[in-house]
Amino acid sequence: MKDPRFTDLIRSAERVFGRRKSGDASAGWPGGDELGLSDDNLVEFPTDDYETFATWFDGSGKAEVLAVITNVDPNKDFTDLIDEVQESLPSELEIENPECELGTPICVAFCVGSASPVTGDGVNLRLRQLRRVADFVAKEVAA
Repeated sequence: MKDPRFTDLIRSAERVFGRRKSGDASAGWPGGDELGLSDDNLVEFPTDDYETFATWFDGSGKAEVLAVITNVDPNKDFTDLIDEVQESLPSELEIENPECELGTPICVAFCVGSASPVTGDGVNLRLRQLRRVADFVAKEVAA
């Protein structure tokens, strides 16, 4: 059963990214089955240039909305771009290349703490910022 706070976060994200996709989102998440991800704690949203997920970390009350940019030019190093973008982001948003290798996915995330709100104007603002950053970065790094 979905946590009510996760349901509220999904509704907030749907206002920015559109209605969530139907089906098993964990199939698109690397290692989703191994991590115990299911429809109860992971959903996917329709975006064109990257994959967007919302996930709820059971037990901790923490969540994130994550844009995974997979079309990354394997011949260019985007470390400076990632660092520059990160400096301009509010603390709730992060950008990183977790594998730190050329051509590997770049992630932009909105992190929600266990005591943080999951609805309201502040959340909607951060989700819109995440979308703008992900749109910008996806265009900059495309192969």
